[in-house]
Amino acid sequence: MNEDVEEIQTEPLISRPNKSDRYNKSRTARLRRKEVKIVKNVHSFKEEKESRERHLAKLRLERQKRRMRKKNATSTQEQTA
Repeated sequence: MNEDVEEIQTEPLISRPNKSDRYNKSRTARLRRKEVKIVKNVHSFKEEKESRERHLAKLRLERQKRRMRKKNATSTQEQTA
């Protein structure tokens, strides 16, 4: 019985993973961070592209409205003359 008590006390409370396990976890974490970085870059690129497209569409629409107003203004001047 004393042997059981002594054996329990001599075992380490926290078992530290071996070097290969720590290396693999570190490597996996680095790869995961790299993937997250790539995904974030792609996502921000898509958002910027969509923003640019919305801006260009807005400018196109404003130009089109300006042309229509100009066309309507010239046609009403011709009718009154």
